Amino acid sequence: MPQTFADDFTGVADAVLNGRTVGGKSWSCAGTFTADVQGLKINASGQLKNMSSNGCLGRIEAGAADHYAQAKVHGPLTASVPVALAVRAVDQLNHIGMRAWTSTQVEIYKRVGSSTSQRVVLIGGLSLVAGQTWKLQIEGTTVKAFVGGTQIGVAGGYDVADAVFSGITKAGLWASLAPGGGTDPAFDDFEAGTVSSGPLVSVDEIGARRIVQRAKGATSKVLRLTGTYANGTPTGIEWRLEQELTPGTFTLVPGRDWSAVGSPSLGSGAWAGDADVPQGGWYRLRVRWAGGAAEGVTAGKFGVGVVLVVDGQSNAVGLGSSAGGDTADDLTSRFDGSLWALPTGAGEKALANALRGYLGVPVAVTNLGVGATAIASHVPGSSNWTAKMTRLAAIGGDVEGVLWAQGEADGGSTTLAAYKTALGQLYDGWRSATARSSGQLRFLIGVTGRNVGSTSGTDAGWQTVRQAQVEWADATAGAAISHHAIDLPMADDLHYTSAGYQEAGRRFARSYAAARGALSVDARGPAAALATVIGNEVWVGLSARGTVVGAAGAGALTGWQASSNDFASLLTITDAALVGGAVRLTLAGVPAGTVKVRHLYGREPAVGNLAGGEIA
Repeated sequence: MPQTFADDFTGVADAVLNGRTVGGKSWSCAGTFTADVQGLKINASGQLKNMSSNGCLGRIEAGAADHYAQAKVHGPLTASVPVALAVRAVDQLNHIGMRAWTSTQVEIYKRVGSSTSQRVVLIGGLSLVAGQTWKLQIEGTTVKAFVGGTQIGVAGGYDVADAVFSGITKAGLWASLAPGGGTDPAFDDFEAGTVSSGPLVSVDEIGARRIVQRAKGATSKVLRLTGTYANGTPTGIEWRLEQELTPGTFTLVPGRDWSAVGSPSLGSGAWAGDADVPQGGWYRLRVRWAGGAAEGVTAGKFGVGVVLVVDGQSNAVGLGSSAGGDTADDLTSRFDGSLWALPTGAGEKALANALRGYLGVPVAVTNLGVGATAIASHVPGSSNWTAKMTRLAAIGGDVEGVLWAQGEADGGSTTLAAYKTALGQLYDGWRSATARSSGQLRFLIGVTGRNVGSTSGTDAGWQTVRQAQVEWADATAGAAISHHAIDLPMADDLHYTSAGYQEAGRRFARSYAAARGALSVDARGPAAALATVIGNEVWVGLSARGTVVGAAGAGALTGWQASSNDFASLLTITDAALVGGAVRLTLAGVPAGTVKVRHLYGREPAVGNLAGGEIA
């Protein structure tokens, strides 16, 4: 593609682009008012800035009606303050353009006698950053777009036919809606030139920052790649995988150099084929005609690893909406139903960061929690289940774990059998939807926490939910108790603080890693075992479950109750202490009859000093 013009915008600060001459060619600018015509200016760093509010189009002779415009685009990368490349550039109201719509989407548009853009196509799944080189080229009535040297969209391009553009040979830049301080910089390193036909191939985007669920029982995923080709027919399609080891620098993944796609299909300008991609990231994937006549590459980086569902009610939602927390690991992601991005919620960041550290692979979460919902509204056949299946389809149809944080809404309205039945329906529904066995799809429960002020349900109701969660998880293959949430710090009567959500996330991560065999100890903590009465003392044995048992604070342990009449009334406990790995409850007198002991009962048990387990 012969270059016919180049401008690096070196010059006097604040000099206008209109009338600027470089290499014997002069820029001309178009705008509604004089201020707009003079809106594109050189900045102090030798770049182009935009000061136009209503739109300024700078154009230069490209040398032919089939031409391209190329520049480094600095932004902002948003539709609200547009900056664009332009071809067949008549003026600000008549041109074909390419601009960012969001940081992951590019819009190709045309303007025909109007300030309103007509969208040709919106191309998504990209990773746009300020300073990338963009190119827009027009040949006949077909336009093609490139970001970072990679064609985006379909290989054959998009039709932009309109008589107003016939024979126009100018390419350029367009910018509008400059904020108060202007858009500085907007562009740098512009060039234009003519184009000619040649073999083309493209690969459809896998998704910017998407983490593809690894295959069942495997450490890789066979991706079904699709794309298009033009200007001839290849004998086959080959692929190659590259990994980003430092930001912006990609290196060949060992064992994944050029090879033919599996189960290939070619015809009518479209192709498809398989590629076995190992867990890891970030990756980009190149394709080419067999023999190398043409090459395409994914613009958005992606990974292969673990995808988890966070589900339940408001404390599930809170894992993803809580503020603060650590910086998200770059190889983690969150899917909100349309876009993949770094997690921002304190709980989800803690979860994904910790699990990435335990497993050493990319980790993604998607949050399906719905506030103030009973479990019955989540099972198959419910409205919330429909939303879950929609999200599952959008995420690629597969996940390997469900993390359940719910129960507060059922704390006065369920029975032990009903809640356990609903958990079974929920887990069976997820296994069916993902076609995974109990060993392939883990279901972990964060046991329902506490209700400060006892504002919701009943003590017996909350205890019923907790008992159902524990009994069902202990009896169900593939399910497990992740942790108990009852000790997490509270922000109000039902919801955790940011620190509480972070701790919940870390506990989910530890238990999931243990469920996958990466750790020997989960986050459930010690469990009470057999109780023995000796005089006025009740000794409760503790199963350490791999931890070192200790008290959280000083003084008497809290949360214990004892009764000799099935809790119609309580015995007075004068002291509760941790002695030699067991809990010793000292009663006010020697009890008569059978003594029963319970711990952390009801909506608001005392949690000031609990016997817990430290993980060595």
